[in-house]
Amino acid sequence: MKQELCAIKQTGPMTFTLQLHTASGLVPLSCFEVVRCLPGKRLACLAEWQGRTVFAKLFVDRRRAKVHWQREKKGCRALLDRGIAAPALVHSGRLDNDEGYVLLLEYIPDGRSVLECWQTESDVERLDLLFELTDVLAGHHSQGIVQNDLHLDNFLCAQGRIYTLDGADIASVRKSLPKKTALKNLALFLAQLPTADEQSIDAIYRHYAAARGWRGDAPGDRKRLHAYVVQKQKQRKQHLFKRIFRECRDFSCRSSWRTFMVYDKAYASTALKTLLEDPDRAIESGEPLKLGNTATLVRVAIDDRAFVIKRYNIKNRRHAVKRAFRSTRAAVSWRNAHRLLFYGIATPRPVALIEKRFGPIRRTAYFITEHIAGIDCRTFFTDSAADDRRNERIAEQVAALLKKLYRHSISHGDMKATNFLIGDDAVFLIDLDAMKEHRFLFGFRRCRRRDMMRFFKNWEATPAVADLFRRLLSDYC
Repeated sequence: MKQELCAIKQTGPMTFTLQLHTASGLVPLSCFEVVRCLPGKRLACLAEWQGRTVFAKLFVDRRRAKVHWQREKKGCRALLDRGIAAPALVHSGRLDNDEGYVLLLEYIPDGRSVLECWQTESDVERLDLLFELTDVLAGHHSQGIVQNDLHLDNFLCAQGRIYTLDGADIASVRKSLPKKTALKNLALFLAQLPTADEQSIDAIYRHYAAARGWRGDAPGDRKRLHAYVVQKQKQRKQHLFKRIFRECRDFSCRSSWRTFMVYDKAYASTALKTLLEDPDRAIESGEPLKLGNTATLVRVAIDDRAFVIKRYNIKNRRHAVKRAFRSTRAAVSWRNAHRLLFYGIATPRPVALIEKRFGPIRRTAYFITEHIAGIDCRTFFTDSAADDRRNERIAEQVAALLKKLYRHSISHGDMKATNFLIGDDAVFLIDLDAMKEHRFLFGFRRCRRRDMMRFFKNWEATPAVADLFRRLLSDYC
């Protein structure tokens, strides 16, 4: 059975039964849905246990299963012993025939992860949610709890409360945390938030300080917190850029002598896997959006969803030699799309990256994203010139996007108006293969000037639009 558990590589409905050791002998656990999966290491399932629904965590790593199981159990007990809202521990023990270890936790019905709540709520509701999470975190710190994996999926909203999940990365001490440790952990939480700017960090700090009984106007503490947030964001970004190119919880990766492929597991389906095996066939049958010499862009429909495939072509032998040992433009776009989403900047969600290779030599590459229904910025300002209020609203969104880019020292490299897509609820930035995040201010300022010159060149024939953007971007031009 252990081999079968290790072979599970996807989530979804899946029925299997395990035998668990208890004081009264072997008792069956009937799993009916895989919720999370780290192949060969851990599974999280919904299951039936002695007539009740439970959340089962299975540890099947050949070498480290017991260590992970003990760490998770210790963290769960630390939360419950300190009176922190968390699922109750129903059972802890071994699987039959020493095939691994299991933790059974209380199943909380009608619960939604904080990440799900965040994605569906308004800005005002999000701020209230952040304050509630800040209160939870202050409670952790007052009780000597440090949660070192503070992403929003590790908290559950249910029954008017926020429950803390995942005890694997929890450490505890006997007294409340000292200020430096607490601020670092608060910074780790704030670093998860794409909207964490100076104002929101200050607001959350004041709320946290009130919950801990600290002075909320201490400038030294706020300054330290800002520095810690920048440090934690940098660490998270480095970790993200490693994960998006390898097999992990969120991404599936396959590498061989002739192909490198990685895709987001959230989009996994039989139809998508068929497309990934032969993207050229999908391009031939897709709706052409751009048929250029260096890139081919088509729209395809898969499982009632629309996607865009961008193929980066090799023009000739000289071009092939030039690109052979460099990162493909598809890989650069894949990384930059995740970079923008990390910073909360709208771009079509990246779905997959495919590279045709011959050993270390890169050849044709493909970048697949969600399709955004909308029009480009140039078409919008040409067709809707009479609607001044709508023009200004969209221009404000474009200006806000540019300010976010420059706040994070990112230059785009090709500021054509057609690279801004206006969707139903946001302005999206596309064509990311020339985008760069700068380490040094001098190089960034030079590239920013070029970006702005190219951006305003779009509006030479429409002076009113150019004047509108100059007013909105007066501090950035």
